[in-house]
Amino acid sequence: MRYKYIILGAGCAGLSLCWYLLEEGVRDSILILDHKTSFEDDRTWCFWDTEPTPFTHLATHRWPAWTIRRPGDATVRASAPETPYVRLRGGDFYQAVLDRIAAWDNVTLRLGVPVIDGYTDEGVGGVCVSTAAGTFRSEILFDALALGSPRFPVARTGEITFSQQFFGQFVRTNSDVFDPETVTLMDFTEAKSAKKSADALIRFVYLLPLSPCEALVENTVLVPGGSRAKDALAQAGDAAGNRREIAAYLESRYGTRTFHVASEEQGLIPMTTRAFPLRTGNRVYSIGLAGGAARPSSGYAFMRIQQRCRSLARTVGYDSRKYEKHSCRTHSARQAAATTLLDRIFLQAMQQNPGAVPGYFQRMFACTSPGAVVRLLSDSASLFDCLAVIKTLPPGDFVRAALRLFHPQTDR
Repeated sequence: MRYKYIILGAGCAGLSLCWYLLEEGVRDSILILDHKTSFEDDRTWCFWDTEPTPFTHLATHRWPAWTIRRPGDATVRASAPETPYVRLRGGDFYQAVLDRIAAWDNVTLRLGVPVIDGYTDEGVGGVCVSTAAGTFRSEILFDALALGSPRFPVARTGEITFSQQFFGQFVRTNSDVFDPETVTLMDFTEAKSAKKSADALIRFVYLLPLSPCEALVENTVLVPGGSRAKDALAQAGDAAGNRREIAAYLESRYGTRTFHVASEEQGLIPMTTRAFPLRTGNRVYSIGLAGGAARPSSGYAFMRIQQRCRSLARTVGYDSRKYEKHSCRTHSARQAAATTLLDRIFLQAMQQNPGAVPGYFQRMFACTSPGAVVRLLSDSASLFDCLAVIKTLPPGDFVRAALRLFHPQTDR
């Protein structure tokens, strides 16, 4: 069967793109394919409310403040009520898009259809997709298969990659122990000290308080190397260890030994200097994680996905070759280059001295205005914001990181 557009993957990126295509008035045929057989409440997306999206109103929680904690009980608390940190449940997002899709007869959603042999460009004939349910063709294909994409960029010499692996539990305690107004973005206090080695792991706990006695608690590990960056989930064998670490954290930090676990979630996000081409074929575009939507220095992706999918949807009615020049310009090229360079240097500093990472984040959040930090993490930082952050970081570490990044043989 032939369609105008095929979207591979019915996750955040694939469904967001479909939403924006309909919003832009596209009435040509759209086919969405995914191997899963149903939509579950399997994800939590969080971001700062810095710009409107069609989904922000679905947020179940908004927090005006956040903290960073590192060994020695050095705690930084900051607040930006005008741009709160918001939480969006995967189930609510899926349902909103599915309701929108159901209102249009030009969109076909097919679940339980795995892609078997990837897809091939057929020149002027478009793109051919081989699946367990047969062969489908389209004029343009959007690859939203994330880490499972057959065209996910492979690692190259000199690139830096950390795999952000997380395992989270929604817990309910027997007493009120959480501050419902404050998110814990990073708590390094319970992490085992990392040695100054490229093989050391960076560990922290991320906690979203949903009420005084309910929270999402995530055990997070940044693994250098990224040789297994296509693994969509942490290994099943790690689940028991993660559960033990979460339980130990709740006892040490909040003094609670008994709690009820409502559900769990886990995942992996690549943090990398690797180049992600937006266009991977004559009529193929990569979106979401396969398109480099995850911020290299933090792993935040939701707002980037919205920005890029909205830009792409506005462009598909034109010559598709204009997309690479037009899309994703949410701010000036100079500002984008500045934040990209800062991300690359930061990843290099993380790689060369992982034990110093808690201090980097603590200084960044303690010595920079909350607004500047929010804009930096939300991909809307100005040059002044970038300079403000740079001034807070240890100059020796980051000069060495910059030298090593651009002159790999440098070892000083």
